[in-house]
Amino acid sequence: MASATGVTVSTAESPGVVTVITREEIHDMGARDLIDVLRFVPGFDFSNDVEGTVGLTVRGIWALEGKALVLLDGMPYNDLEYGNVLFGNRAPVDLIERIEIIRGPGSAIYGGFAALAVINIVTRPETPVNRVIASSTYGQMPRSVGRWTGACSAATASAT
Repeated sequence: MASATGVTVSTAESPGVVTVITREEIHDMGARDLIDVLRFVPGFDFSNDVEGTVGLTVRGIWALEGKALVLLDGMPYNDLEYGNVLFGNRAPVDLIERIEIIRGPGSAIYGGFAALAVINIVTRPETPVNRVIASSTYGQMPRSVGRWTGACSAATASAT
C-alpha cells in the first residue's frame, strides 16, 4: 500500500484510515461498476445533484468540486477545471486489481483535491491472452434512465 504515505508500507503500518479492496473482494461482492464497489466502503455513498450528476459523498459531505482525489494507477483522474470525477463505467471492474482508499484528508501529500478522501484504482497487469470481454446493463425508472452501463475490452497475445 503506497497511497497513504507515498512510500510502500503495509496497511497496518499506514498512518491513515486505509481501506484496500482486492480483486477477489470485488468479484465476491458482485459489483457491476465502481459505484457498487465504493458503496461498500464505510462512510461512502452516492447521490444526484439537481442536474442528475452522480457524485460521491464522504461521511455525508458532497465530494464534488475537488474534495476527493481519484487516481488511476497513481495518475490524477479528476478533471482539471473543477476537480470533479464522473463515476459510472469509467473503470470496468473486470480490469481492476485493487482499490486503495484513504478515508480522511490526504491533502498534505496529494494536494487540494484530497480534502475528504483519496481513491487509488490499480488496474490489472497485462496478461498475454487472446480474449474479448463485453458486458452491458440497462435500467429504466419511470421518468429517466436508472442505470446504463457498457464495457468492452480486447487483448491479443503477441509471440515473443
